[in-house]
Amino acid sequence: YFVRMRYAPNAEAVFAEEREDRRQPVTEEVILDGQIVHIQHSLFDMGEVENLFDEDTFTMVRTYEANPALINITFPEPRSVTGITITTGSMDFTLTVRLFTDEQAEPITYNQTYNDQPEDPTVDLSFGHEPIKALKLEVEILGFMFNKWAKIHIRELTLR
Repeated sequence: YFVRMRYAPNAEAVFAEEREDRRQPVTEEVILDGQIVHIQHSLFDMGEVENLFDEDTFTMVRTYEANPALINITFPEPRSVTGITITTGSMDFTLTVRLFTDEQAEPITYNQTYNDQPEDPTVDLSFGHEPIKALKLEVEILGFMFNKWAKIHIRELTLR
């Protein structure tokens, strides 16, 4: 027996809609340093958001078709931060962090490009010498050599 199959006439539109649905952010709550914080992130196909903050680089998350990977952290009240430490999968990438001091404020933006790093690099991005009281952080990890549907591996994220 032979079966001949073909896509429905609207298949491309259905596929595009499914891709767009997968690009919608996921919102969760986690306990971070004793506080419940809201995390909005790219869809993961592996790992849980808690893996980002468990101080264990053997646990991780992997985005599902999201480059850049996005992780937005909203605190119940402003928190002092001086930088971020992040461990990723092996890749060249740009790390961008936007800090918001209140809901109406323009972000304070920091970014750094990391090339030729060792396997599963841990990198630090400093926000200066003085702590910044941030209500919200937007973390963006853009992997080079990948398209926008790439899977970005993030092993750990630590706020300093």
